[in-house]
Amino acid sequence: MKLELSVPFLGGFNNVSNMQSKVRAGALALTLLLASCSEEKSGSTKQETEPKAELSSAPGTTQKSSVPPLEVVVQRPSTSDQPKIVSRRLPPELSPKDPRIQSLLKRFANARGEDRERVVNEILLNDTVEGVAGALELSQGLPPSELKTIICQKLSGIETREKRDFLMGAIAYVDSDLQRALAHALGAQADAEFIGVLIDRYDNQPNEDVRASTLMVLREAVVPEATEMLTAIVNDPTNGVSEPLVRAASETLAKSATTPGVAALIRKLEASAGNDQQVLSDLVAGISSPAAHSGLLFSAKGNKESKSAVARVAALKALSNYPTMETLQVVRPLMADPDSQVQAAARDVVNKIERIIGR
Repeated sequence: MKLELSVPFLGGFNNVSNMQSKVRAGALALTLLLASCSEEKSGSTKQETEPKAELSSAPGTTQKSSVPPLEVVVQRPSTSDQPKIVSRRLPPELSPKDPRIQSLLKRFANARGEDRERVVNEILLNDTVEGVAGALELSQGLPPSELKTIICQKLSGIETREKRDFLMGAIAYVDSDLQRALAHALGAQADAEFIGVLIDRYDNQPNEDVRASTLMVLREAVVPEATEMLTAIVNDPTNGVSEPLVRAASETLAKSATTPGVAALIRKLEASAGNDQQVLSDLVAGISSPAAHSGLLFSAKGNKESKSAVARVAALKALSNYPTMETLQVVRPLMADPDSQVQAAARDVVNKIERIIGR
């Protein structure tokens, strides 16, 4: 804004009153000019200090306020008491179709505390595929919590023989906590036929998630009914223990550790070399199942299966997990064995057991 300040000259000063009026008019104009300049400067400063507000506006729009929207500046309530949104990662064909189960899932979404556990119990009382599907769906994505632990414990003990197809279809899609629960349930009720299904599934599935979840189930099949098939996998001379399927079967035999299982591991150990031999030695050395005690005693002394020092030493290391007088009676004479490796291993075992039970 620009104002021109001018006082016309009238050719003399005879009219003093007129001149005084002109002076007052000029002073007023000067005051207005100064006020206008101050206003323009203030506006310019405000624009310079608020560039972000102008930049955040979309082209062609007017920024009404520099204050952020309410939802940004207002602190949200804690989500600890909010219902957890169910993560629907299960394929549609695996989701529950039963209207009653669907109704319970809606109740769960709006429930709190103990009410949620009641809904879980009600769902799992329905001992069907639909009930398990509902439990998986409501627990998908739940954070680690007491409720998640309760759900996993219940799922790990469900009956599986009538649900195997569904469970094997679902296990690759659920989170790791649920995978462990389902693998335990399936493995605890495995039989030779089911081991055959797992082998076929592993061999014929290109999906790595499916193959990995299949091996999880195989590692949990620590039941006598599965020993024969697992032994056949381990004894296959065409594959080493570096093959994931053979490694999983070997680990399962070491956990279940029946006498036939121990014999299979010792035979594989005798036929292996390098890293495979080391892996099998460690598996045998870690055996602690009561059912394996007699087999380990025979292997430590040396028999047709355990001829090498490597196999006998692995069996001796395992015997330190059996601190009994029977173990001492068998191992003490081996401190004079012709093989120095066997002697050293036997001394270690005797010392460890004597520290526990005395001489």
